[in-house]
Amino acid sequence: MASEPKQFSAASGLLAIFPAVIGAVLVWLGYAHLTNGVAVDGAIPVPNYMLQGITLPKAQYQHGLDSLSKADPADGEAMIAAAEMAMRAGEPPESQTRRLEQALTHAPMSARGWLLLAHARRADDKKGCVAALNQSLLLSQFDYWIAGWRTQLAADLLYDLDQETHQMALRQTRLLWEEPMLHTQLMTALRAPGGDRLVRNAFAFYPEQLTKLSRWAAQRRDRPGPP
Repeated sequence: MASEPKQFSAASGLLAIFPAVIGAVLVWLGYAHLTNGVAVDGAIPVPNYMLQGITLPKAQYQHGLDSLSKADPADGEAMIAAAEMAMRAGEPPESQTRRLEQALTHAPMSARGWLLLAHARRADDKKGCVAALNQSLLLSQFDYWIAGWRTQLAADLLYDLDQETHQMALRQTRLLWEEPMLHTQLMTALRAPGGDRLVRNAFAFYPEQLTKLSRWAAQRRDRPGPP
């Protein structure tokens, strides 16, 4: 019976320090969240311009990248943005493969992240590139902001696409024609190695639209200055 007070005393001691331990953990989590938030905020407005497809000077991408270097590695969206900034700042896309693969474990529903991974794998892993493009299309087939980029990549990879990815790429190509604001991106896709074939495949059952598109494209090619 003599040992019971000692056991009770030890238990009481643990209960006494438990709130302090919980408090310290909460403070640490709060600090980590604050630090991540500051890092993400410091990169603004670069991510906003990237989402809209607006090109910035490389120095601004580097500034945003420097800010996101302090972000939490578990913040998948922040790491995806950092990878895109690195590419736009001039780093080889393949150098961002590992960063994107890790980021997508935390943000697996990011269609833009999977597209960036496809771009990063393009030089060294064509099969993996197609798989990542497929995942991006599956997640959001009608994403307005990345439709042109995905169509151009699909045109580059046209003869390596599996049937499912090819069919989704055809729908993506038609989207560029259905949305007048995306017409200029269709011209970019047409310049890709398989661009003309992709467009013809996409409108194989829409001959009237293909005729209109072909006339429009011919006029754009004949016009001086940027398309």
